[in-house]
Amino acid sequence: MRRRLYGEMHRKIGVTLNNLGYALTRADRWAEAIESFEEALAIREHLFGPRHVEVGFALFNIAESYRRVGDGETGLARARRAVGI
Repeated sequence: MRRRLYGEMHRKIGVTLNNLGYALTRADRWAEAIESFEEALAIREHLFGPRHVEVGFALFNIAESYRRVGDGETGLARARRAVGI
């Protein structure tokens, strides 16, 4: 419903996707959380640019999620990118 109201690349859609990702982590559904966090990241990068603090927060969420599913290399790459912001 929010996507119809605001469009695909609206800040509120990014916030909603991030919140959904967080809820999925609380349910130990890490792979699904990654999908939600990645989509939120794409919106934040589109709206704010690749070096914005909101992008950094999204990257840390993704890094932890990849670590939890056993993909430490991808998680580490995302964490390093976030630290560089």
